[in-house]
Amino acid sequence: MMLTTYPEITVLSRAGRVARDPAERVEKLGRDLGVGYVLDGDVSRSADKIHITAQLIDVGTGHQLWARRFDEQGDDLVAIQEQIANRIYESLVGSTGAIETEEQRRAWQKSGPTLEEQDYLLRGQQFYFQFSQEAHARAREIWQAGLLKFPDSKRLRLSLAVNYRHGVEVGWSEHPDQDLENAWRLGGEASLIPDHSRSERWLTHWVMAKLAQWCKEDFERSVAEARAAIKIVPYDATSRADLAELMANAGRSDDAIEWLQEAVQRDPEGPEWYRGNLAWAYYLAGRYEDALAELKPLRKPRRLLLAALYSRLGRADDAHAVLTEFLKDNPGHSLVDEARWPLIAPAKRTWLRDLRGLGVPEEVPSNMRR
Repeated sequence: MMLTTYPEITVLSRAGRVARDPAERVEKLGRDLGVGYVLDGDVSRSADKIHITAQLIDVGTGHQLWARRFDEQGDDLVAIQEQIANRIYESLVGSTGAIETEEQRRAWQKSGPTLEEQDYLLRGQQFYFQFSQEAHARAREIWQAGLLKFPDSKRLRLSLAVNYRHGVEVGWSEHPDQDLENAWRLGGEASLIPDHSRSERWLTHWVMAKLAQWCKEDFERSVAEARAAIKIVPYDATSRADLAELMANAGRSDDAIEWLQEAVQRDPEGPEWYRGNLAWAYYLAGRYEDALAELKPLRKPRRLLLAALYSRLGRADDAHAVLTEFLKDNPGHSLVDEARWPLIAPAKRTWLRDLRGLGVPEEVPSNMRR
């Protein structure tokens, strides 16, 4: 039997076909170790296949929150173990994982006066990760209310900084310069507050990597922050895939491609934006065929990037069709918007030149914007 513990979860795994422990034993184990969840699993073999079952148990209630069976083929047990561990990790951990979902549900069961700092964080995250303008605004309201109650909160400051910056990136901000100033101020304040956990240290580096580019176009600091974040959680596919985009923007396309390829390998069922970021890194590296191969199959590809790739590969009609569709859906979009995107100077010149050649307008009058 192998036992691994983390701040809130214990992993209990057994090799061989043995009877599963009673649920109460798992609950007792979790309580004895002071964790909130236990991941229990079995490993068995039949013919040339390895069968793995796993379930996540809530220690407090004994309820099963998540369960999955994996049937793997092959003789490389170490590789299979790593693949399954990565897939379980991505299913359970992170802002959209099973553990966070359960914690968010609990946060909404509490009344206003009893809300703790973590409850505000979780409530806001539930809205933020809906990725709509209305939900984005609601998340900001929740986190601002939380910061009034917990003025020394590092995590609430980082969350608000992310919110302000993200609004500028996706075009929801009415005052982008002011919002970027707010993001930088909140990030700077958060950086001065001591870390209370490894998770906080990781999150601070992740957020500051983004803010350094978006708020200050400080690519050197952004790269350093991104590397520091990855060093803390080297096996997390999501942060690796997200931070890789910053590496590409900073002129480190080869590093970005390596990070993204590893993220896709670790989480092959992950969101399609992993491959969208990989296509972007390939584009900045001048590998247009590779970029198109990643981007074209996606359900929602980056259409301006797709148009630029078609143009680079001599497919003018396809480029025109994609751009026409994009501008129809985004009549207020122009090169002014694209110039706001943080890119190291040579890459920005190339990107804007490609878009200008496609026919993206230099600037759109304010009365044409939605």
